[in-house]
Amino acid sequence: MKLRKRINLILLPAIAVVFFTFSFFFYQSAKNNIVDAALSAFSYQFERIASRGAAKVIAVENMINSQLQTKEAADLFENAKVDEIDIRVSAQFLDRLIKSSDSKSIQDIAIFNLREKPISYINFEDPFADASVTDSTHFLINKINNAIVSKNRQRIFAHYYQITATETESDEIQLFRIFSPYLLVSQPLYNYTNDLVVIQTRLKPNYLKNIFNQEISQYKEYLSVEMFTHPLTEKALNNSIVVEQIEGVDSYRFTVKVFDGIVNISLKKAFFNSSLMNLKIKIGLGAVALSLFCYFILHLLIYRQIIRPITELAEGVNAVQKGNSDSLIPLNTNDEVAELNNSYLALIERIQQLANNDELTGLANRAYFNRELNNKLDSCTAETNTLGLLFIDLDNFKYVNDNFGHEAGDRVLVNFANRLTNSLRKINRVNNKQQDQCIARLGGDEFVVLLEGLQNVEELEAIAQRIVGLFDLGFEADGKTYDVHASIGIAFQFGNKFKADAFLQQADSAMYAAKKAGKNSYCTYDDSLDNQLKEQKYIDSEVSKALRDNSLYLVYLPYYDTETLEVKGFEVLLRAPALEKKGIGPDKFISIAEQSDLITKIDLWVINEALSKLTNLRSKQGFDGTLAINISSRELFNDGFVAEVSSLMEQYETPPYKIIFEIAEAPLLAKDNKVLVNLTRLKALGIKIAIDNFGVNYSAFSHLNHYRLDSLKIDRSFLLQMRDVQMGNKPLIDIIYDLANIHGLDVVIEGVQSEQELNHVKNLGCNTVQGFYLSKPLDWNQAKALVNKTNISYLPTNKSG
Repeated sequence: MKLRKRINLILLPAIAVVFFTFSFFFYQSAKNNIVDAALSAFSYQFERIASRGAAKVIAVENMINSQLQTKEAADLFENAKVDEIDIRVSAQFLDRLIKSSDSKSIQDIAIFNLREKPISYINFEDPFADASVTDSTHFLINKINNAIVSKNRQRIFAHYYQITATETESDEIQLFRIFSPYLLVSQPLYNYTNDLVVIQTRLKPNYLKNIFNQEISQYKEYLSVEMFTHPLTEKALNNSIVVEQIEGVDSYRFTVKVFDGIVNISLKKAFFNSSLMNLKIKIGLGAVALSLFCYFILHLLIYRQIIRPITELAEGVNAVQKGNSDSLIPLNTNDEVAELNNSYLALIERIQQLANNDELTGLANRAYFNRELNNKLDSCTAETNTLGLLFIDLDNFKYVNDNFGHEAGDRVLVNFANRLTNSLRKINRVNNKQQDQCIARLGGDEFVVLLEGLQNVEELEAIAQRIVGLFDLGFEADGKTYDVHASIGIAFQFGNKFKADAFLQQADSAMYAAKKAGKNSYCTYDDSLDNQLKEQKYIDSEVSKALRDNSLYLVYLPYYDTETLEVKGFEVLLRAPALEKKGIGPDKFISIAEQSDLITKIDLWVINEALSKLTNLRSKQGFDGTLAINISSRELFNDGFVAEVSSLMEQYETPPYKIIFEIAEAPLLAKDNKVLVNLTRLKALGIKIAIDNFGVNYSAFSHLNHYRLDSLKIDRSFLLQMRDVQMGNKPLIDIIYDLANIHGLDVVIEGVQSEQELNHVKNLGCNTVQGFYLSKPLDWNQAKALVNKTNISYLPTNKSG
């Protein structure tokens, strides 16, 4: 993805996140302001409504108080004393009393003496209604009469009020005035006397609620008003108004305190939905507009300051790649683009220096060699033109790197490159001609030599022999000799018969054939190598498939006590069914697997399977013998091998002294420190170590003194040599056996195939023997039968002679 697209993908979302985050917080703040302002306005409005309603109630009370001081009121009370009152006349008095003030809020007014007889009464809703004593009036009259009877000297309050409210009935405000015509109206307290009267004033139902509802009718969809009961209170009306506010789940609740009573008002939060939605839209649109504006401004600045300079640099680099080396010039500006431009110029210079040469050795590199090979092949048109190719691989070079370090490995490579170059120069001087040649390092420890104009392949082989000779006494670098050798593959052709890849592949195939033949040698390519390579690839593929499918299996070759012919143990041998059908045995596919890491997978599979079977033999068959397992010599260089073996032995709870690892003799010759360490670690686990096929390639005991070994297996070839021993001479197998005893090693003689050979082994004193004369390799069921002695056909007791 181009930088411009990346910036677009990052810039716009980043700006949007910033602005929308800011918008979110701005919205929350604006929302709170809107809600707080609205709630404050409602609180003020509710306080104003409550104040106006309370003022009217107090005005009613004040009006009654002022009228009580008139002469008409005095006459009314005087007549009431002698029961000469006419209720209709007194009602006219109250009517005139009310008409002198705002009576719209009053439902009725009644004046009662202490006998609960109405002195005067008027009902503005129903002129024909009779006066009735409310519970509170009855309570007050009883309170006065009880005090008179008991001669209570306490004084009674003049003013009382009460608010009643229920869910089913209308709420009501009642005002009470206890009055004596012989005392001042302004007195807050009166003595308990017979001349007291109770004035009962009831306001219209839902008086306060209606006032609120009228004022807030436009919000009736969102507002609801409730009155709460306030008991009878003996004090003057308190006209102070208090409004409190709390937030609920889906509404805001206002508590308005009036006359110490409570009016509850609920405001649904949905009231703010419309205004808040408009606010959201405005802020959202503003955020989008600001985001786009800032994006375009920043995009323009970034394009001018960053993208355009980088694009120009990229165009210059592309032009350099196309061959226009003048398209880039040094920049003097103090910015990153200038640094990148100048660094790239320096890199181009460095690349041009390295374009044709290997940095370590100074030889031509792979790229230059490929170009040179293609050019040579293109120019070879006549069959008289010849090309020779040497593909050189250094054997044991990895060993140098692993054990002496990469610096030592680099010194070996440099030294070899110099000696190879000098060697080819000497050849030219000897032949008194200048051959057209190219020496290159392809990478790692691989080198190639391309020669033009040779008369025949024998000349090329002579050059290869001379190069191999550089390693006859080991390879010296900086005063130290390393066990490094060369395997060389030779390819030769007339004209341009083959393409470059095919020609190089021929030399590579020949090199692998030389390596397989024993290393430190050369091999010339012919068509048969292709078949060998195909066979190797087939075998490698089939073994890998067998490991995946778990189709490999083991067979078990018994080894016996030479005196009793009792089974002492088994050697496990690997079989691959698919390869067996092709006539390919383990001697062949194991050697091919050892050329790669595939052998490690095979070894671990064999060890796992063998330990599993040994556990079965011990637990279910009562077997107490040993199991010998062949492992590749490569495992002695494998740092992780011992840990994996230890893990498998713990998994199967295998006694380590029941396991013998058989290894080839060759890796012990170099007295390698890593081999010594891994052998020591295996011995520390309790595993026994045996040398397999002793004497096949080497027959010296001196190199074995360096290692702690348990036994060796003498190869069958020494049994065959007994036929050629002259009378009176000691067979070589006897000499090896005696030397093994001197070195404290147990001996197993393998390959016994006749009674004569078995008798010789017995006479020699060797107590362990293997061979087809006693038993061929057995499958798993046959091995179990042999252990259990349930099938005598596997028992060699009849062959004891």
